Amino acid sequence: MDLNISLKDEAKSFFLYSYFGIVSKDMYDELCKDEKKRKIPTYKDFVIAKCIDRAYLDLCRTIRFKPECKGEKNKKTRQENLTPAKDSLKDSINSLLNGEAKEAWHKDTCDKLIKNMLDKDFLENLTRTDDKNYTPVGFSYGHAQKWVNMTLKYLWLLGLVLPPLEASAHIPIDNYIIEATWKDCTVPLKSDDKDNEKDKDKGNFNTEKFYPWSTWDKTEYDNFRDSIIDRIPNDKVENPLLWENDLWIKTAAKHGVKEYLNQNNSDENCRAV
Repeated sequence: MDLNISLKDEAKSFFLYSYFGIVSKDMYDELCKDEKKRKIPTYKDFVIAKCIDRAYLDLCRTIRFKPECKGEKNKKTRQENLTPAKDSLKDSINSLLNGEAKEAWHKDTCDKLIKNMLDKDFLENLTRTDDKNYTPVGFSYGHAQKWVNMTLKYLWLLGLVLPPLEASAHIPIDNYIIEATWKDCTVPLKSDDKDNEKDKDKGNFNTEKFYPWSTWDKTEYDNFRDSIIDRIPNDKVENPLLWENDLWIKTAAKHGVKEYLNQNNSDENCRAV
């Protein structure tokens, strides 16, 4: 007998709160008066802020904090340093959803995020030990794209990003997307080893062959995006996130199911992407 799963309204409420911390508007009006005082005057702003917070968790593992901002005891200091970046992202997204964004919205938003993160001087620099051309930086364009793109993806999943904005959405880049597009994508490979190029042409994916997305600059990000944009099927061109969402789940599930079947799905084997 087939198992037919139907999502109850109660399940949606549970998942929205469990994953995002989002409550219903009625509950928000009743319980979140303190958040209204913190530059979150409307329910829409509340939802955007929660999506920004959730998207931050998708990249924070790749950020290196200075000692005085690490750990649970320094959580308040860390949050204070993050606030300007989160506020700038919320303002930018509001302008986009209100139809007031410029054509260069994505670049401008990423640049503002980077500036706000670096101005606070609470991050340690990322380095590429075998890349003489790399300028160490505490918060990269790769970080910014992940934060911006994941926030928009979450808002899209919640039905707040509608046509024609869907067509111009950037897909979030992480290891699963790189793996799924490995033979076609342009990523910064480590060294000039010809074997790396040969393995790539054969589709032999290995995260050790390329520099992490969290260290990419704008040129590397643009090169990757340009290399896969033509790969999007015609029926998904008007909504790249549909294509990305399906591709990401298939790639992530391939690893997750293997780990489950091999009984290796313990916490220490969770794969960070």
